[in-house]
Amino acid sequence: MEMYSYDLIGTGVEADGMSAGSVADALFEDDTAHLRWVDVDTGSWLPGRRVLLPPQLCVYVPGAGRIHVDMSADSLRECPSIETDMPVRRHYESLMLAHYGLVPYWGMPGGVSFPPLIDADSEREQRKSIEQCHLRSAREVHGYEVLAADEEALGHVEGLVINSDLWQVSAVLIDTRNWFPGGRKVAIPWRWVTTIDWQSHRVRIRLPAAAIDDAPQHSLVEPEVYHSFTESLFDRYGPAARR
Repeated sequence: MEMYSYDLIGTGVEADGMSAGSVADALFEDDTAHLRWVDVDTGSWLPGRRVLLPPQLCVYVPGAGRIHVDMSADSLRECPSIETDMPVRRHYESLMLAHYGLVPYWGMPGGVSFPPLIDADSEREQRKSIEQCHLRSAREVHGYEVLAADEEALGHVEGLVINSDLWQVSAVLIDTRNWFPGGRKVAIPWRWVTTIDWQSHRVRIRLPAAAIDDAPQHSLVEPEVYHSFTESLFDRYGPAARR
């Protein structure tokens, strides 16, 4: 199932059948598009605390508009809290993963999501990759300008399309008001994003602006329309659209 990042943010979280706060953010890797952490503000339950939950322990319940956490309220209460105004460092991620009984995902072949805890001599690989963090905030990227390969400004990032079964970003949702009069919201598959410049607040895609001339308004309830559009881009741009 797919959802928009702006819908995920603010979604209620429950553990042991009781409210445990709401989603404040989602942290993903900008190189693999894997969503690594769900940032939860525990609200009135644990005032002043923010904790990170691995998505493997989260089940999105669309009908209820909530996320069920597959852990006890006591375990959630014991999670180390994060500093909300600081970047999430590898050291803190290591502490969190140890708390959940999981091994670090960095250095894993293909960026595989967290496997069960196993005995492995991975300390050297963990140290080597400790400064290679690509963890980014979904909330942060909202509003970034989107540039096509020919430097045309297409609009801004309205949100990210997240596959909640794989917990991975599948597309970037663009509000094209800069490109089309009146604008419409179109989705570009994540694999066509070339760079995210966190200093200039810009996202670049590898296709020219003309590629989205016929892009339909994106809808989560009509996925066949979106897939038909992406297939047409494959036909028009060949290898450039398949990288």
